[in-house]
Amino acid sequence: MQLEREAIQWHLSFMRYMQYLQPTTWTEYVMDLVERFGVNFDDPMEEIKKVRQTESVREYQATFDRHLTRVSLSQENAISCFLRGLKHDLNFAVKITNPTTLSQVEEITEEKEGFGESEGAELELNQPMEQMEISIHALNGSLGYRTLKVTGYHSKKLLHILVDTCSSHNFIDPELVQKVGMPYQGDYASISSCIQMAT
Repeated sequence: MQLEREAIQWHLSFMRYMQYLQPTTWTEYVMDLVERFGVNFDDPMEEIKKVRQTESVREYQATFDRHLTRVSLSQENAISCFLRGLKHDLNFAVKITNPTTLSQVEEITEEKEGFGESEGAELELNQPMEQMEISIHALNGSLGYRTLKVTGYHSKKLLHILVDTCSSHNFIDPELVQKVGMPYQGDYASISSCIQMAT
């Protein structure tokens, strides 16, 4: 139990007064505490669980950090609480990167928020190729710090999908598109040249 401000003053007075009487039990102490302050105790753990992102990530981080100083959480639990309070789409985008420290979570969250804001503007189809970025992990199919490999199916055909948060766009092999018979809008030449430029 953590007492602050007025409650700590009450506790000191109570303990000073009780030294002249017989020792008090825990039950008596709690009953006196409830009688004095009521049942609305400030529970720091409960408070950190209630923190939700309603504004910017920076404002959310500041509020979360303020509550975090009042509790003792493992790194794993602090990450879980932080992610729980994020807006849904941001929560998912950060979770798939599988961060292992709270500072990584906060850094990735800021990156994702910034990327989401810039992505808000409509992407033009004739955007110059040099602005597109694909990470080395996406190119060679390897897992990195910010990649996730999942298995998917298209028309009962097994596909290996690499989710890469470092790439600026989604890329797909045109041969795969033709092989599995996926419907596609656009021209295959631009996809092929983009993949060839990246490799």
